[in-house]
Amino acid sequence: MTGSLQIKKEIYYMVLNIYDANGKRKLRWITTGLPAKGNKKRAEKMLRETLREHEQRESATTNRCDMRFSDWVRHWLEDAEKRVDVITYQGYKVNVDNHILPYFDDLGIALSDMTRQVLQAYIDHKAKNGRKDGTGGLSPKSIQHYRSILHQTLKAAVMAGYLPSNPCENLVIPKKQRYEYQFYNDDQLECLFQAVRNDPIYPMVRITAVYGLRRSELLGLQWDSVDFSANTLTIKHTVVKVLTTVQKDTTKSNASYRAFPLLPDIRQFLLQLKAKEKEHRRLMGRDQEASSSNLDTPTT
Repeated sequence: MTGSLQIKKEIYYMVLNIYDANGKRKLRWITTGLPAKGNKKRAEKMLRETLREHEQRESATTNRCDMRFSDWVRHWLEDAEKRVDVITYQGYKVNVDNHILPYFDDLGIALSDMTRQVLQAYIDHKAKNGRKDGTGGLSPKSIQHYRSILHQTLKAAVMAGYLPSNPCENLVIPKKQRYEYQFYNDDQLECLFQAVRNDPIYPMVRITAVYGLRRSELLGLQWDSVDFSANTLTIKHTVVKVLTTVQKDTTKSNASYRAFPLLPDIRQFLLQLKAKEKEHRRLMGRDQEASSSNLDTPTT
């Protein structure tokens, strides 16, 4: 790339000669912000630095584009670990290791050769034969997850200057099927309660049935979530396991941080649970003390 200095409205501009893949020249005007009077040497220095930086980027692009796409995905994953929540990262890693890297490692395609056709072939393969046990294709929801990761990796390549555009745009994704939810009626719930009443998981089943909590919210319930004075149950802790178990004093989203009214039967149930825990703590001492902050501590 070459360039020159031009004066426009008494300001120095750098005019760069940029050539596309077909050799066609395009002029790019970049202001230096320097008044024309008395700043020629400074403007010339800025032009030299700009040309040098562009040459360095072109060199890096040439080298990077020779790398395999699967290696670029690994690079993106390493960078994502520094930027996103640990649970989000673990979800990315599971999907990348199990469903993206095996396919593109075998394909061996370079980052510079990634096209919409290559990606569509991957999507079609996963929709038809994506299950690891060989029993058919993956669900549209799973494929959406993989498409999202691919889009992010290729967007990073575009932002870094390694690709001119994102080939992940306009892929044809299988439509999600409408799921018909089924709910327990009162008789079915009572039957469920009776079946697990003497089981250690009974407290978790009872609270989940009443408040409709996510698994992570249920496992994160602690006694500081219960306010017997205000008669509220507040969802503010979560426990999630993807690769490792992660306990957080935050919820999945701001909207997930919420408080429920402590219904009379649940209030009585929790008071009884707390009394049992107190008795266990008296009998077992420090061993019980260490685990007594969580509501889901098994009780018998």
